[in-house]
Amino acid sequence: MYKIIGADGRQYGPAGADQIRRWLAENRLNAHSLALPEGATEWKPLHT
Repeated sequence: MYKIIGADGRQYGPAGADQIRRWLAENRLNAHSLALPEGATEWKPLHT
C-alpha cells in the first residue's frame, strides 16, 4: 500500500498498485507524483 501526492497536490491513499494504475490512466497522477510506501519515511517520485 502507498500514500500518494497527486498531480493536483492532494494526498490520496492508502492505495494498492491497481488503484495507482487507474489513477495514472485518469491523469490524476503522473511520473512526478510522489509515493510513500507503507512503512517508509521518504517520499519518492513514482517514476523511480
